[in-house]
Amino acid sequence: NRKSKIASIGVGCRRWVKYKVLCLKVDLDLAPFAAIDQCGLGRKPITSLAQMLGRPVPMREAEDALVAAVEHIL
Repeated sequence: NRKSKIASIGVGCRRWVKYKVLCLKVDLDLAPFAAIDQCGLGRKPITSLAQMLGRPVPMREAEDALVAAVEHIL
């Protein structure tokens, strides 16, 4: 589902230290997320890379693809 949430980005600052977080749902049981209002967006549908691709996705494959995508942008 193209309207499902697959990732989150968070930014924070505390005592002059910046925090940046990226959460990408790769291959996990999504059932527990059904009870969570993620990012205050309401109960929007969520998905994972594995669900979108219709196959298991090893973490290393996801890491390599993410790094390549970020390097392409920067």
